[in-house]
Amino acid sequence: MKRVAWAWVLAAFLMLLLVAPHVRAQDTRLSFTLCETANIDWTTESARHWVDAAGIDHWRNAEWTSTFVGTFGDGTAFTGEGSGLLSWNLDTTSYNGDLFGAFSWTVYGFRGAGDVTFSGRFSGAFTAGIITNDLVARAGVMTLRGHAPSDSVVCPDGAEPWAGTILMPQG
Repeated sequence: MKRVAWAWVLAAFLMLLLVAPHVRAQDTRLSFTLCETANIDWTTESARHWVDAAGIDHWRNAEWTSTFVGTFGDGTAFTGEGSGLLSWNLDTTSYNGDLFGAFSWTVYGFRGAGDVTFSGRFSGAFTAGIITNDLVARAGVMTLRGHAPSDSVVCPDGAEPWAGTILMPQG
């Protein structure tokens, strides 16, 4: 009798899985590209600089500000401002090294929701003087991921090209 009862319970459970509507909120992925123009202040009190015996140039906590213009994947244009702290270790002979820091980007008029500020961290590398950079930031439940330079973005001289995605859980 127990086997029959278990069989009915299992059959009822399987029917629920098959018959019951499967409702799942969808995540929205919003791609973006942007051109960022940054100004670095090497003279602030927070900035520290030294060159070690091996000739490695070290900077810690140089403050920067930036402005940017961009386009979301749906064609909507946006503007914004950023700020943060920049640190690096750079071999002044080969121009290889690493960079890292913290940042905030404020996107003005984000999808009609007003201004949204993403705060997070970035890290990257110098390879023969060419910088590659990755970042991740959050604004509430939204996550922004980006990469620079991006071959898909053409910027004016002095601006850094970024491409990325904003993930908005449950759309």
